[in-house]
Amino acid sequence: MQTVASGILDKSNCVKENKIRIASIATATPPFIATQEYSLDQILSLFGTELSQKSREIARKVFLHPSIETRHLAFEKENGGISVLKNENADQKVDRFSKWAIELSFEAASKSLEKAGISPEDVDIVIVNTCTGFVCPGISSYLLEKLQCRSNTFIFDLSGAGCGGAIPNLQMAASLLFPGKIALCIAVEICSAAFRIGNDPSLIVSNAIFGDGAAAVVLWDRPLGYPIIGFTSEHDPAAREHVRFIYKNGMLYNQISSRLPAIVGEKVPLFLKKVIRSYGYEIRDIAGWALHPGGDRMIKAIGENLGLSKNALTAVVDIYKKFGNMSSPTALFCLERILACDLNQNSPIVLCAYGAGMSAHVGLILVPSKEEIPNK
Repeated sequence: MQTVASGILDKSNCVKENKIRIASIATATPPFIATQEYSLDQILSLFGTELSQKSREIARKVFLHPSIETRHLAFEKENGGISVLKNENADQKVDRFSKWAIELSFEAASKSLEKAGISPEDVDIVIVNTCTGFVCPGISSYLLEKLQCRSNTFIFDLSGAGCGGAIPNLQMAASLLFPGKIALCIAVEICSAAFRIGNDPSLIVSNAIFGDGAAAVVLWDRPLGYPIIGFTSEHDPAAREHVRFIYKNGMLYNQISSRLPAIVGEKVPLFLKKVIRSYGYEIRDIAGWALHPGGDRMIKAIGENLGLSKNALTAVVDIYKKFGNMSSPTALFCLERILACDLNQNSPIVLCAYGAGMSAHVGLILVPSKEEIPNK
């Protein structure tokens, strides 16, 4: 990537000398599950007259691609499910974003705290990242109240990082953790609240692949959990227009270039190789690949350019098939799946996400002994 900022560190500059660890990770999704066939039928039924014949053909091709089977969407079946989109105005989208972002964040956070064996009162820092909606005060304020954390808990809301946002969230938390403190990091996206219809292929693809969800991670410096080796980011503003949100008529509008899969497929593997080697590892040393599945073409290109087997990307492919692209939480869904597997002790796991900016973010995580993993 052409870069204006990079955080490459060598292995000697690990985060707090490997003292910061992932204590737990948990995820949450809305209960409404839509098959791709159902979603396509709904879109064509509700908006078919607003789409050109070419757009309807594109929709059928993208919605029915076998790489995604189902997505979890922030709708209520009893209120008409996807059909609410027909008459949903901008204010109602914000209301739906707020309701579900708070609920899913609370669910994921509660499960992650329970896994770590701690209570909300033990949490010192709460960081929430999202890009699919905006409220002030941020989601962190409502989460603080709903969890019943201490009133003096530090809270932060991050925006603008797009699909890569979960990793800067973790990086910020790790940097802020003083000895003995605990951080709760939440990535939440209600992509369906950014729904727009039109003949722009960006909108058709977005409506076909994006889902809703949240993931929460507890970080601490206790001697239990997965040690964080370090984080690295790289930014390429020259590619910014290929993947970003813009505003049209006061509403979010997802802009995705047809060139994006090729750009990601070329640049992200080069970045990953550089980062992995900067920490003293090789591709063959990696025990798990928790990659953001931006799309099936991106997954395939990254895997091929890294020389990975299909088995290495099983978690990524499976998460994408079941949930679609949930933006920032998706890589953490993949990480949760990988951490549930038996992995070689002292081997690194790669956590990688990329998106708006254009930016790419990487975290390296070490597999500890079984005795160091909470609740195992």
